[in-house]
Amino acid sequence: MAELAAGEASLLKAIDSDPLLDATHVTVGAPTTSNTDLKRFAKTRLKVVGSTPEANRADHPNAAFLLLHAFLHKWQGTLQQTPELHTVFSTHGVALPSQEDMEGAIAGILRLQRVYNISTMDIYAGNYRGFTGPALSPLTAFAIGRQAFSDGLLTNSVEWLQFALNKMRSAAGKAKQEVTSNPEDDGVYNKFQIANAIGLLGRAYAYKGDYQKARELYAECKALDGNNAENAVLAHELKTRPGKAGVSLEKEAIPREMSELCSRPKQQTVSKIQHFNRCRLKPSLFLPYVRYKEEILSLEPYASIFHEVIHDTEIERLKALVKGQMTRANVEQGKGEGHVGAHSYVRTSDLGWLWDTGHPTVKTISRRVQDITWLNTHNYNAPVGPDSAEALQVLNYGIGGHYNVHVDNLQSDLPLNLQQSGTRIVTFLFYLSDVDMGGYTVFPKAGISVAPVKGTALFWCNVNPAQELQDRTLHAGCPVIKGHKWVANKWIWTYGNEYRRPCGPYPNSTQLDTEDITFSRRHYIPRDSFP
Repeated sequence: MAELAAGEASLLKAIDSDPLLDATHVTVGAPTTSNTDLKRFAKTRLKVVGSTPEANRADHPNAAFLLLHAFLHKWQGTLQQTPELHTVFSTHGVALPSQEDMEGAIAGILRLQRVYNISTMDIYAGNYRGFTGPALSPLTAFAIGRQAFSDGLLTNSVEWLQFALNKMRSAAGKAKQEVTSNPEDDGVYNKFQIANAIGLLGRAYAYKGDYQKARELYAECKALDGNNAENAVLAHELKTRPGKAGVSLEKEAIPREMSELCSRPKQQTVSKIQHFNRCRLKPSLFLPYVRYKEEILSLEPYASIFHEVIHDTEIERLKALVKGQMTRANVEQGKGEGHVGAHSYVRTSDLGWLWDTGHPTVKTISRRVQDITWLNTHNYNAPVGPDSAEALQVLNYGIGGHYNVHVDNLQSDLPLNLQQSGTRIVTFLFYLSDVDMGGYTVFPKAGISVAPVKGTALFWCNVNPAQELQDRTLHAGCPVIKGHKWVANKWIWTYGNEYRRPCGPYPNSTQLDTEDITFSRRHYIPRDSFP
């Protein structure tokens, strides 16, 4: 997004001087478009771009959405009239976004609204819990309401569609062609746009099971535009009654615990201070004189933070290694009876994998995880296994990026090298960046909330010493409001760690009990013994 914002600014400035656009006229089929029109469009866009500080042009949720909206709507007509612009875009390194990108930006805005309980009015005005940016326009508000309906977020859909409708009516009631103060606004709204909003709003009420309100909106829309397509669909849905017997098809609300944990102050890591919440210096596996700073958060499940365990140079090296191979990591939820659309995602991030055998820095970091956890972390990038750990997974979460509540040790469709490895007994999560707002890792059942701090790592055990599933390890990545979240996961498996993590002396033994046993009987392992 930052590259897109910078690329558009340089592109707009270059339009006047680019030799490909020096011709007096550019012919597109039968009609002819003057370069004067193109330059007029560029001047209008430059006013918008110039009115937004460069730092906020892509780093604010509204700014990112409006940037994508500009390319997919405002630029679209110009591109159709001037095909030569595609070459100019390529010359200036501007990659055109897709409709999926804009849908992802809207999904991020809705996710931020639901998790952090931000009002529709505040988001419209560009205020995300004090992080301010550009305001939206009525048409973009309608786009958010339309996608909320498609995603099954019916309450949010009603709020956004009603808000957009009110704004459109207000603009339509003003003097003709009045220019609004918002440079992203689209001016006066016509009968067709208002009717669309009314018809879709009626459909949202129908899916919520409020047929009386839906019928009122149907009549209103029909009086305004008798041929409106949304209203025709609403008429059919009033007959089929999608929310039968008043049963709403609304998607489940965000759990209150999730919202509370994601909104905590950064310093409040646990709900209540317990006797085991303490800091200690954990001995190294390899060297007797090395200690790691550990802050214990919970015993059941065992979870702790290790401070200052990865260095800035290593972080930058990991980012550089993974940048060229990162792909979008979307996991689509299964479609149930209440599924309305197809834009529902469990996880939104970009990720890439780094193997120990691929680079010395990755191998060094894998060694360090073994040194800290006292567990085997060997992986060989082999097609068959088993392995003791997976490759290092590096992820980047942008604005609204998140990971829904899940547990790490439930896996399906595993690669061959992990099918005989048992289960993920431990997760070691490096934080590779600070995040200005949001992006916490939270455990709703355990009451734990950890803010990303560059250089730290979050460690937790997915099974107890008796190898039983810890359902309190259910965790989630809160959506990012401001900034960018970089993390790296190291998952450690049962294979090769059967004797490094003993069951403990008691049926209810904790991780600390197993460490006492391991520490009392171990011998320090020289570093050169690591494969």
